[in-house]
Amino acid sequence: MRVSEKYLEYETAAKEKIAIPVIEMAGAEDGPRVAITAGALGCEYSAIVAAIGLKGFLRNRRLLGTLTIAAVADVAAFEARRSFAARLDEKNPRGDYSEALAYHLLNDVVAKADYHIALGGCDATAELEPFAMYCSCSGKKIAEGSRLLAEAFAPPNVVEVTRDSSFVLGGECEAAAEVGVPSALFAAGGASSDAGTYFRGIVGALKFAGALGGEALSPLPPRRFKALIALRASKKGFYRGEASVGDELLKGDGVGVLTDYFGNAVEEVATPAAGRLLIAAASPAMPEGGFAAAVALR
Repeated sequence: MRVSEKYLEYETAAKEKIAIPVIEMAGAEDGPRVAITAGALGCEYSAIVAAIGLKGFLRNRRLLGTLTIAAVADVAAFEARRSFAARLDEKNPRGDYSEALAYHLLNDVVAKADYHIALGGCDATAELEPFAMYCSCSGKKIAEGSRLLAEAFAPPNVVEVTRDSSFVLGGECEAAAEVGVPSALFAAGGASSDAGTYFRGIVGALKFAGALGGEALSPLPPRRFKALIALRASKKGFYRGEASVGDELLKGDGVGVLTDYFGNAVEEVATPAAGRLLIAAASPAMPEGGFAAAVALR
C-alpha cells in the first residue's frame, strides 16, 4: 500500500490562505475511489480523530483502489475551537473563506470519488445516538447507492433526507449526490467516543464499496427515519436537558428547560412532532437561537 500526505492549497479573493490536509492511500490492486471527509464542523473532534487514525488502522489491510481522507476539512475552524460548517454546495471558488473552502473540498476531493463517506459527531457540548444519513435528492441510482452505503455502516438508525427536509447535518451528502457521487454521513458520538465505533462502521462501508477485501457485513435492519429536525431555544440562558438520546418522544414532549441566570424558568423546548431523540445538547450554556436537540421523524 502506498501512503502519501499533502496539503491542497488555495487562496480566496481577499488573499486568505486555505490549506486542506489530505491523506491518500493507494492499494496494490485496482478498485473504487473513495473520499472520506471529517471536520466540516471544526469541533467534531471524535470524527476528526477517527479519520486521522484511519491511516494506521488500514495500513495492513487489503485496500483496493484509492482512499482520499480529508480529516480536518476546515482547519481554521478546528484551530479556533469553533463550530462552523463549510457547506459543500457553494459555487464560488473565489468567494470568502467558507465559500472557497466548500467549493474546493467538493470539486477537488468529493466529486472525484466513486463513493463519499462523511464523518460527523458532536463536540463536548452534546451527546448523540449513532446514526447514518443519506440524501435521496438526485435520482434513483444515486439515492439507492447512498442508502446502501448508509446501511453498510451497520448503524442503529438511518435517516433519509430530501432537498426540502429540515435537517441538522447532511449538507455534504446532498452536495455529493448532486454531483453524482453516492454519499452517506456516519455520526457516532461526542468528544469522548471510542474511535473503534467509527472504524467498524467505515470498514463495513468500504467493503460495500468494494474498497476492502472480504465479505461485506449483513447488518441488522436499522430504525428508519424520514427527517431530522433541529430544536432551538428562542432565548439565551441556562439550559437543562430533560430527555436522553434514544428516547421516543410524542408531539409536544419537552426535551429541556431554559432558565434565566436567577434560575427562573423562561422557556420549555419541546418537539413539534413525534420521533426519536438522536442528538441532545449537554452544555448548560445556551445562546439565543442555540441548538438544543435533534429529533428524527418517521
